[in-house]
Amino acid sequence: DKVTALDKVLRLLMMEQPLPKEYKAHILKGNYKGCWECHIEDDYLLIWIDDDMIELLRLGSHTELFSKNRK
Repeated sequence: DKVTALDKVLRLLMMEQPLPKEYKAHILKGNYKGCWECHIEDDYLLIWIDDDMIELLRLGSHTELFSKNRK
């Protein structure tokens, strides 16, 4: 389920381990320049900042996170 998948990713991030390729982790551009994104599931994404401390920013579908018409 989504909670279990998210927990797995968060544990890896907290242990400063690289995420497996299946999560498609990458640095973003544009409004989220410098932030990281990964796919917890196909359309369930996590955006975070990884500085001295991990700061979780957003969690949701691609449409929820990147739609220009989001509310």
